[in-house]
Amino acid sequence: MENNTNNSDVLKILGILNVLTLLTGIIWMIGMIILYIVKQDTLSEKERYAIIQNFNFQLSFTLYFFISAILTFVLIWFLWLIVFWIAYIIWMIIGAIKYFQGETYDYFWTIKFIK
Repeated sequence: MENNTNNSDVLKILGILNVLTLLTGIIWMIGMIILYIVKQDTLSEKERYAIIQNFNFQLSFTLYFFISAILTFVLIWFLWLIVFWIAYIIWMIIGAIKYFQGETYDYFWTIKFIK
C-alpha cells in the first residue's frame, strides 16, 4: 500500500521541518498545517501521532517563550528563557534525528492541545 512508502517520507519531512524551525522560528506552524492537509488521507496512525506530537510541542514552547519574555520584563526571569531555549534546541535536534530514522518522538514539557 501507499502508506508504507509515505511513512518514511512524512517522518523525514517532519525532521526537515524541525531543522527549518531552528533556523527560522515560524516555519513550524505553516509546515505542520500544510503537511497535515496534503497528506491527511494517506497518513498512518504513526505519522498522524508524530505530526500532532510535534505540533503540540511547538505550540507549548511558543507559549513558554511568550510567558518567559513577559516575565523577563516584570520579574527578570531571563534564566527561564535561557533554559527554555536550550531545552527547545536540544529536543528539536533529537526529534529531527528520530524522524530521519523513521521513529516518532515524545517531546518533554508538551501540553496536549490536540489529541
